[in-house]
Amino acid sequence: MTAPTAKQRRDLLVGVRATFGTVALVAPRLALRLLGLDPDRHPPLVYLTRVFAVRDLVLAHQLASATNEDEAEEAIRGGIVVDASDALAALAGGMSGRLPTRAAAMGALGGLIGVCMGLTARSGPDDHALTARSGPDDHALTARSGPDDDALTARSGRAEIAPQIGP
Repeated sequence: MTAPTAKQRRDLLVGVRATFGTVALVAPRLALRLLGLDPDRHPPLVYLTRVFAVRDLVLAHQLASATNEDEAEEAIRGGIVVDASDALAALAGGMSGRLPTRAAAMGALGGLIGVCMGLTARSGPDDHALTARSGPDDHALTARSGPDDDALTARSGRAEIAPQIGP
């Protein structure tokens, strides 16, 4: 089994955002109940849920329509900021008692899942790779942080910075 590619991880992120956005836009009362909130007791939340829904749909569209890596990275970074803000707002609301515990937990969890998905969508399948080679003339350990970065290579007890060649 091979690790999912960056494109597959991005497609998953788009799918999750589009699904949550669509449910919240089309069925805001259901979305609120899933979060542990009562839309009948707090009717303005239906409007706010639709605002949230459109935001998620725009984030999904922005990533899905990215035509190059820079655009995809920009879309992912924007989503990470939004998701981190959601998580912090939910935690603050729960800690202050202004948000029910279940709603705070679900909001924080959803935001943190979004942050994690965004962070993994940013990394390619070979990023953060640690490679060990052993050959007749060379014992090397190589660590890379990204496909375009230099590699730190240790050979026979000495360390050197070597430009990365190939993926």
